[in-house]
Amino acid sequence: MSCDHPWLSICGRDKWVLNSAPLAKTYDRCITSCEHAWLSTNHTEVCSNCGRENRILSLDSYNKWSAPLARTYDRKSRFSVKVEKLLGIHSGPPVHDDMWLLLKTCTLTTPDSIRKSIRHSKLNTKHYDCVRIFTDVFTEFRVAGYNTHDMKNYLEKCFAVVHRCWCRSQCVKESFFSYDFLLRYFLEQIASPLLVYLKPRTNKRRLRKYMNKLTVIQFPGVCKTYYQNFVTDRFQNV
Repeated sequence: MSCDHPWLSICGRDKWVLNSAPLAKTYDRCITSCEHAWLSTNHTEVCSNCGRENRILSLDSYNKWSAPLARTYDRKSRFSVKVEKLLGIHSGPPVHDDMWLLLKTCTLTTPDSIRKSIRHSKLNTKHYDCVRIFTDVFTEFRVAGYNTHDMKNYLEKCFAVVHRCWCRSQCVKESFFSYDFLLRYFLEQIASPLLVYLKPRTNKRRLRKYMNKLTVIQFPGVCKTYYQNFVTDRFQNV
């Protein structure tokens, strides 16, 4: 389409003002008769023929802090949440959860005493994976000797390797590993002090089952230098 458009002058940021009133009528006629060919600029659409521009408010399809409308189960995200709770960088249960009220009435000194109070409670939701958070809130017990950022990277990297091996194996049609088993297994390889926050093993049969599954999926094993490598690389980049 050919059109002798009147010249426009910019006034302000988003305002277009015509130089004269007669030209404004001509411009309006051109806009209404134009067969628009829209070009997208993410937040606006512009006609390549007449220059008309419309704002577009698009829905954010992905946000790290909010789940999209359609979301399937994500094993890596689920494990990452457990890691954050173990490292004390998670907010824990909602403030109105009955577990907070229960623990306020107990005498607590160590993670083990918190686990006993949780186990003897009659609440349906125990929140065993929040033992670290409860310990930081209700006791003076603390552990040292690790870097939170490096430990998080180490645990998530180890899980990613296990998950990749499992997806490539014949075991993908079977149930996945227990997250608690993998978390304890990774920490045991580097003798981490964070083991004190985890529930002790009680089922030897289940332990053999998961250890055999690691062999079946051809998991190469956790290199004990993974965590040290993270620390070394971090200081080299500083």
